Amino acid sequence: MNAGVLVRDISAGEMPVLAYLYGDSFEEAYPEPVAASLLRTPGAWCQLAIAAETSLPMGFVIARTILDEAEILTIGTLAQARRQGAATALLEATFTRAGSVGARVVHLEVGEDNPAAIALYRKLGFRRTGRRPDYYRRADRRRIAAILMSRDISTEE
Repeated sequence: MNAGVLVRDISAGEMPVLAYLYGDSFEEAYPEPVAASLLRTPGAWCQLAIAAETSLPMGFVIARTILDEAEILTIGTLAQARRQGAATALLEATFTRAGSVGARVVHLEVGEDNPAAIALYRKLGFRRTGRRPDYYRRADRRRIAAILMSRDISTEE
């Protein structure tokens, strides 16, 4: 894990931080009530990536486990914090957390118009498992396919 990035659970009063991180990461708002409702579902969690030197938030992940599978519902980093290890730290923390509650595989989906994220996921061991045409609608109303990816974590300690 990157020594310059710390990962910790979000605290109850940080929903505005999550909304800000989401808005900057995806250039669209994420209503706090939606996030709060999602985090109340069984097996869901949210973690923040924090810059070790400044204690400023860099990114977030929202994930959940169901039986022996985990799903990354959304992950994002601030535009100015990209390529500094935040996403890798968040993904590694997700593998650890999911594995600690019995998950054997982690799933995610990513827009096919995001080659940097796809490359990172591949580097960290994710494999493409499918494609959903016209799944995402971007802010400019374009439709983008989702690439489905999975990673086996059952052999990790």
